[in-house]
Amino acid sequence: MANFFNFLFKNKKNMEKEDVDESKKMALARKEIETKIKELLNEIEDKKKRDKKLTDLSFKVKEIKSTNKKQKESDKKKTGFFSKLSSLKQGLTKTRKNFISKLDRIFLGKKELDDDVIENIEELLVTSDVGVKTTFELIEKVEESISRGRLDDVEEVK
Repeated sequence: MANFFNFLFKNKKNMEKEDVDESKKMALARKEIETKIKELLNEIEDKKKRDKKLTDLSFKVKEIKSTNKKQKESDKKKTGFFSKLSSLKQGLTKTRKNFISKLDRIFLGKKELDDDVIENIEELLVTSDVGVKTTFELIEKVEESISRGRLDDVEEVK
């Protein structure tokens, strides 16, 4: 019988020890869960802040686009003489740059005027809408100057 009581006493101590171990485990698990919840709440708060920043940025982008659109509409409404003249000037500047660029390509690497160079100049003038009559007059003057010896260098034609 004494053995039985010893057995029960030992089992009670073991059970109490197991209960203490379980309590410690539960407390640790509770702390881990609380820590994880705090981390998740911090992440949620950070995401809310980022979302607010994105919303603010999105609003600013929309505002800028709206302002740009209004400015473009305002610019379109300005159809006075000087705005049309400015637009024409911009177009002519672009055309002139394009024409000069093509002319430079014709003369690239050439040192003297030959039939190929004159033919390429003629083609450029015609395709650039200078007009057939004006093109022939210009080419005739160039050929005349070449035949008289007044014009023989590519740079002089430019």
